[in-house]
Amino acid sequence: MLGILDEIAIPARPDDATIRFRHYRGPQDLPGMAAANQAMRDADGILDTTSADDMAVQYANLTNSDLARDLVLIERVVEPPTIAGYARVEWRDLTDGRRAFGSIVVMAPDVRTPALAQALVAWSEARMTENAPHVPPRPGATTFMQAYTLGPDPTLPDALLATGWREQGRGYEMLCDPLDDVPVPVMPMPDGLELRPMVDDVATRRAIWDAMVEAFRDHRSEPEASEPAWRQFRDEPKYDPALWVIAYDGDQVAGGALGLIDQEQIEHQGIQRGYVDGVFTRPTWRRRGLARAAVGELLARFRERGTTSAFLEVDGLNPNQAMGLYESLGFRIVTTSADWSKPLPDDLEKDPRT
Repeated sequence: MLGILDEIAIPARPDDATIRFRHYRGPQDLPGMAAANQAMRDADGILDTTSADDMAVQYANLTNSDLARDLVLIERVVEPPTIAGYARVEWRDLTDGRRAFGSIVVMAPDVRTPALAQALVAWSEARMTENAPHVPPRPGATTFMQAYTLGPDPTLPDALLATGWREQGRGYEMLCDPLDDVPVPVMPMPDGLELRPMVDDVATRRAIWDAMVEAFRDHRSEPEASEPAWRQFRDEPKYDPALWVIAYDGDQVAGGALGLIDQEQIEHQGIQRGYVDGVFTRPTWRRRGLARAAVGELLARFRERGTTSAFLEVDGLNPNQAMGLYESLGFRIVTTSADWSKPLPDDLEKDPRT
């Protein structure tokens, strides 16, 4: 009976008797969802990984996404049934005044077909269109739909193009390997700024969070800060503040670089690799070499921990020449992602371009 009650009818359902579509049943679904997500990443050569623990923190702090209505799971019809992917929608107000209705589509490689991609795009568009009239008004805001694809995904880009989506930009994973090639120090911290030992408490995390929010406000498609996003940052159990390089000007956080060594990721890939989780400089302190010094110090701390390489993610249209900085420190592009947009059906005259 449960299988009948939680079945979801989706537009353009593929003619495939080996899969079904159902509602989310709660945190017990996260391990299967994470496994499907990771299988997709592995197939596409993506360095960043995910896990049930990562998704538990994320799903406990979602912004504007109703899991009862805005999430559909793909389930293999086997015994026992297994999760093969999912699609989820949400909406966010952006710092440039626009409103984005976003879609996340995940398909494990063994079910990733053009028909399934088309069905999930159709379901996502339908849900975003249904949600749009019921969110708080934002007068004058351009509203649009947003989606992302990873690397060499063989199906989703074509499904988006076929229904009028346009590619808006690209993001990259960049790898520095080996770390031994990076000189120490890369450069000293600029005059007037100092690094301090981290005191890991809520007040310190909040000060760093607020500084990051300010630093990223002029980035492309940056969402407005929200309390759920702050809680996710505050409560992330994998963070190691000993790998946070934070520059202070007096009592002000000027900028820094956050590092992460994820043991689950290391075990999955078999590589001692660190992750540069975020590099930020508040506007007042830009163009002084803070970011270069902070990343260089972070790479040195990675080496001290025994990691042999490090990677990061960057927007190809970053307004602050971040890619040039990372390339000068020895990082090179290894994977590519794309972001896509399309006007909402009731908003066809408005231009969603960045």
